[in-house]
Amino acid sequence: MKLKKCNMRKIILLLALFLTACGHSPMGENRKGKCVRDIDLDNLSSPSFNDYFSKLEIIPVDSSSEALIQSVSEQVWHKGKIYVLDRRQKKVFIFNQKGKLLQLIDRRGNGPGEYTDITDLQINRFTGDLELLNPMGGILKYDSLGNTYKGRIKLPPTVPAAHYITSISPDVYLYLCEARDDNKMVVYNVKEDKIVSELYDIPKFVLFSTFYHHSYTPFYTFKDKVHFVQGYNGDVFTYEDGKLLPKYQWNFGKYNFEISDLEKNKDIPYYMEHYKTIGSQYATIFINYVENSRYYITQFNFHKKICSLIYDKKKNSYVVFNSFKEGHRLMPTFIDESAVYLFAETRTLAIAVNRDELSEENQRIYDSIDSESNPVILKYTLK
Repeated sequence: MKLKKCNMRKIILLLALFLTACGHSPMGENRKGKCVRDIDLDNLSSPSFNDYFSKLEIIPVDSSSEALIQSVSEQVWHKGKIYVLDRRQKKVFIFNQKGKLLQLIDRRGNGPGEYTDITDLQINRFTGDLELLNPMGGILKYDSLGNTYKGRIKLPPTVPAAHYITSISPDVYLYLCEARDDNKMVVYNVKEDKIVSELYDIPKFVLFSTFYHHSYTPFYTFKDKVHFVQGYNGDVFTYEDGKLLPKYQWNFGKYNFEISDLEKNKDIPYYMEHYKTIGSQYATIFINYVENSRYYITQFNFHKKICSLIYDKKKNSYVVFNSFKEGHRLMPTFIDESAVYLFAETRTLAIAVNRDELSEENQRIYDSIDSESNPVILKYTLK
């Protein structure tokens, strides 16, 4: 079977960061300090859905021909709108949270405001603009609905291609550039047209040949701070004053996955086998991560199963589980102060929803969904 990097990206996530902080080495071994949480994976829990949530709703998404999505590559939730990037079609779909299609952006081409590819998108939190990253062409800026083209931000010097972006300030961007030989994170001041700093020196083979790299963007913003999630072990860092500072670090003891144990520059089949055998014994490949004022929630692989970790910041306690005792899993892609959301492709419904736990109205919606339907919005209302 021929594997391409874009296919691998669908099931795994970006590996991360050589950093000395909070008493741990660059590889993450020997963690200690106040940012470390010890996690016991020998005694997984089985909480009830009702311990955290009051209800689950299914919200159908427009399935008209122009709204059909082939693959959910990235998604941004912003002020009641959901921005969905479909890399296969090179399109961006904008829905409201009731599932109505508000806008379709399809600007493939080589002219002003057009792109040949898109690898990431964001709503710039300082300007409110929609920004699309053309990996070798820079950032294209539009109004929030993509109607008006506002110009292009070129790539930083020495950067042949960029894959993810986030805004540090109105004039400063943080790029993740997987193809660079040395540091993969580049902080670029647009106004001064210069690279301010560089971070994250990791061998390219980890990003291009192994399964230990992100499936989606490793960045999120909470309380006006940019956060970076380290893919292979789930550690969370904040970007502050040119540094990545540890915020949450998970100590799984004997189940910690150390990238220093990986042999270098093997072929893809070797790393596929490593993931199936050696890698599957550890807690690794963190794929979803959301945070609000009460909870940090993430998912990872352990013993060939998907585990969810809910960290209750108020109680300073955690729970790790494969599924709720009602039989379904938690797979969050967005959280606010009242609910957790998942923009769910139809193939995931069977594991994300227990039909018997739904209201009659939501059971009817569930039964109306088939393999040809567009993704749906799952809303888990927090207690």
